[in-house]
Amino acid sequence: TITRAYIARLGVLENRLNTMKEHWPRRCLSEVVLARRQLHFIARRIKGLQRAIRKLIDDRDMASGLRNYLQDIIEHIDEATDDCERLANKCAAMADEFDHAVDRDRERRARSAREHSRRQESRRSLQAERQNNILFVLTLVTTIFAPVQFIAGVYGMNFVDETGRPTI
Repeated sequence: TITRAYIARLGVLENRLNTMKEHWPRRCLSEVVLARRQLHFIARRIKGLQRAIRKLIDDRDMASGLRNYLQDIIEHIDEATDDCERLANKCAAMADEFDHAVDRDRERRARSAREHSRRQESRRSLQAERQNNILFVLTLVTTIFAPVQFIAGVYGMNFVDETGRPTI
């Protein structure tokens, strides 16, 4: 019957979902959504058929043997309706499972990106600290040697006065 075909189809898709999780192809999700819509459509059509058969059963001119046969048909239709509803719920659960898997993957990627960003920030902080230490040492060296260099520069010049004698 039709419901058996949908059971097989959804079984294959469910196996793919269980093995692939968030890497499940979007076309499979589209197929599940399409199957759900089709199952709802089939259930609506079956309910219309069920109403028509109930009217036939209620007809007084109908033979009792035919009524029993129609009652069996109603039971099969009820079973098919229940199957359609159950399979439609299964489709909804599969779509939800896919959404949850995608959300988990998105969260995992966001955590990974935050961790990467944190590591980069830590690396930059270490670099900045190292650079500050180097600049501190260079500043100390400059502080010590700059006055000495200035004095040596001033006293190392050859100044002479008008008489030609060296002076500062």
